[in-house]
Amino acid sequence: MNIIKALPSLLINKIAAGEVIERPASVVKELIENALDAGASRIEIEVADGGKKLIRVSDNGCGMSPADLEKAFLSHTTSKIDSEKDLSRIQTFGFRGEALASIGAVSQARLTSKLRLTGSEKNASPEAYTVEINGGELNPLQPAAGSEGTIVDIRNLFFNTPARQKFLKSNAVEMGHLSEMITRFAIAYPEIQFAVVSNQKNILNLLPVSDVKERLRIFFGDELVSQLLLVEDESVLGGRAYISNPLVTKPTGRWQFFFLNRRFIRDRIIAAAVRKAYYEIIPGGRYPAVFLFMHLPFEEYDVNVHPTKLEVRFRNGWQIHDNILGLIR
Repeated sequence: MNIIKALPSLLINKIAAGEVIERPASVVKELIENALDAGASRIEIEVADGGKKLIRVSDNGCGMSPADLEKAFLSHTTSKIDSEKDLSRIQTFGFRGEALASIGAVSQARLTSKLRLTGSEKNASPEAYTVEINGGELNPLQPAAGSEGTIVDIRNLFFNTPARQKFLKSNAVEMGHLSEMITRFAIAYPEIQFAVVSNQKNILNLLPVSDVKERLRIFFGDELVSQLLLVEDESVLGGRAYISNPLVTKPTGRWQFFFLNRRFIRDRIIAAAVRKAYYEIIPGGRYPAVFLFMHLPFEEYDVNVHPTKLEVRFRNGWQIHDNILGLIR
C-alpha cells in the first residue's frame, strides 16, 4: 500500500528543467550569467535554428579545473555559496546549482574548459578538458584542445522531451526571444564585448563602451536616445535612470528595462511607480521608455524567489515605489 517514493535524479532534473529552461533564450541566459560570474570580458553566442538545433556560448573567463568540470552537470553543485548565511548576501547570478544539470537533462551538451592559471595554482592542470552529457547520461572527462575560458555546446534542446519541444515557436520567434535576452545583458554590462552568430552569419558584435547610452543607441536608435532625460540620485536608489520625456511614448511596455545591481528584473511595484509618475501626462494606452539602474545593499532584497531569478522580493517595496515615483516626477 506504500505509494510515496523517491524520484530518480534524471526525473528530478527534468522537472527542474521545466522551471528553469522554458526555451532556448532561457539556456542562453543561464550560460551568459555563468560567463559573467567567471569574470569574462568577451562572450560569444552562436545559435542555429533559433537555438533549437545549437546553442554555443564561449567566454574568456577563469575557466574550470578538471575536478570542477566533472561536477558541473551534477544537480545542486555550485561555487557561488557555501553556507546558509550566503543566501542573504547573494552577489552572483547563478547560485542554485540547477541550471547546467537541468540543461544536460534535456539536451546533448558538451562543456569544454581550461583554467586560467595564476601563481597560486601550482597543482592546477594547464590543459583543457571536456565532459559530455546526453539527456542526463554523463560521460567520463576527456582531454581537449581549448584556450583559457569555457565553451558550452548545447544541441537538440528538448530532444528527449517531445512534449516540451512541440511548444517551441518558429525559428524567427525563438531568435527574437534570444535577441531580447542578449540586449538586457548588453545594456547592463556595456564594458563586456558581446558577439552573436546565427546560422553561421555574424549578426552582432558589440565592442566594450564606457557609456551605457552607446549601447542604448545601438539597440533603440539615435532618435529615442537623444530625447532621454537623465535622472541621478545616489542617496535614494544608488543609481540612475534614463527616461523619455512625455512627448516620446511607445505602444507597449517593451521599452522599459529595470536593473537591480545589474540584474534584469521584472517587478510590479516598480512598473506601478513608472505608470503613476506618467499618469495624466501621456495618453492612455501609451508607455514611456525607461531604463532604470538601481543599486541596493544585498540585504535589502531577496533574489531567491523563483528559479528563473527574474523576480525579487524587496524588504520595503513601497518605499522603492515612492522613491522611483518621486525621482521621475
